[in-house]
Order: sequence, then structure tokens, then C-alpha cells
Amino acid sequence: MASQSALFQELRPLCVDLSRQAFLPPNTFDPSSLTLLNALKRLESKLTFYHDESLSQKLAEYVFVPIVSLLKQSGLGDSQTEYVLRIITH
Repeated sequence: MASQSALFQELRPLCVDLSRQAFLPPNTFDPSSLTLLNALKRLESKLTFYHDESLSQKLAEYVFVPIVSLLKQSGLGDSQTEYVLRIITH
């Protein structure tokens, strides 16, 4: 069983990478970006790896910050949307 601190250390770089895409201004955001898709896949994969672990509220909120930003964008590609929904279901 991993500690919340250890989980944070593993999730943090993935969330930072995702945030780099999620917080792009609308005029430069690419909803079908392969970089965005790969960042979503990496985060979802790590969350799946820890599917038996309970994320603390603070850690769950940290993971959700870039997801909220993505949901505020004007749209997402089909694959990107699929991975956002997968992340939300964790």
C-alpha cells in the first residue's frame, strides 16, 4: 500500500505534463493533440495501476485540476474525451 506522499510523487510529473497542455490559451490549444492524448494516457495508466488505493481528497483535487481546465476548453478530440472520462471514473 503506497502512502499518499508516494502517490503524489508519482502523479505530480504526470499532472504537470497534462497541465502544460490543459492550460494552453484557446487560440493555441489543439483538442486532438497527440501530446495531450499521451499525457492523458500516462495519467490514466498510473491511476489504473493504483486502482486499489484510495486517493486523499487533496490528491484527487490535484489530479482533477488539469481535467477541469480541459473540460473548459471549447472541445476535445474523441480519444482525448475518452481518456478524460476514464480518469474521472477513477
